[in-house]
Amino acid sequence: MNGPLQCAWISRIALAAGLALAGGWAGRRAMQADAGQGAAATSRGHAEEGAAHVASAGEGEPTVTVVFVRPEPAKIRTPARIADGKYIDIDLAAQIMSLFQDGRLVDTYAISSGKSGMETPKGTHTVINKSGRAWSRKYGVFLPYWMAFTPGGSFGIHEVPEWPDGDKEGAGELGLPVSHGCVRLGSGAAERVYAWAEIGTPVVVY
Repeated sequence: MNGPLQCAWISRIALAAGLALAGGWAGRRAMQADAGQGAAATSRGHAEEGAAHVASAGEGEPTVTVVFVRPEPAKIRTPARIADGKYIDIDLAAQIMSLFQDGRLVDTYAISSGKSGMETPKGTHTVINKSGRAWSRKYGVFLPYWMAFTPGGSFGIHEVPEWPDGDKEGAGELGLPVSHGCVRLGSGAAERVYAWAEIGTPVVVY
C-alpha cells in the first residue's frame, strides 16, 4: 500500500450503522459501533498485522479504531478444534476460514459470511454435497465451487457469486459479512478448498 494507512471519519449516522472505512484496502470488515457508549469498531481484512489507526471526532463523538489482520497471522492464532482428520474452521468474528488436517493448520482464507439478519448458522456442520458450478434459482446467480453444509442445502461455502454475464458479486468485500448466509471465498481460494474437502468433512462455525 502506498502511503500511510488512512481512515475517513464519515458521519455519526454511518458509524451507528456500523461502518468503519479504511481507504485503499479491499477485504474490509465493519463491526457495529455503539455510538451511545462510545465503543470502538474493529475491522479485519488484508493488511499488516497490528497496523492500526484511530480516528476521533469532536467532544461526545465515538472513536473508531481500525485494526487489520492478514490471514497469515491468523495461522498462529487459530487453535485446532478437531484433532483427527480434515475439518474446516470458520471464525465469523475475524471473517477467516482455516483448514486443518490431523490438528495441523493447512491454510487460511478471508471470507464473507452472512450479513445482519441473515447470519451464517453457528455450530458443527458437515459438507453434505458438492457442485463445481451450482445455480441459485432464488438469486439468479452461479455459485462456483459450491459445498452445502446444512440439511436441505440452504447454506454452503462457495466462490463469490457470478452473474450470467460473468460479473462477480462481492469480490472486493471479502472480510465483510455481506452474504445472504453462505460463506463466500475469493477466486482461487474457493477452488482450492473445494478440491481439498470431501463430502463428510466437518465445518465448525463460531
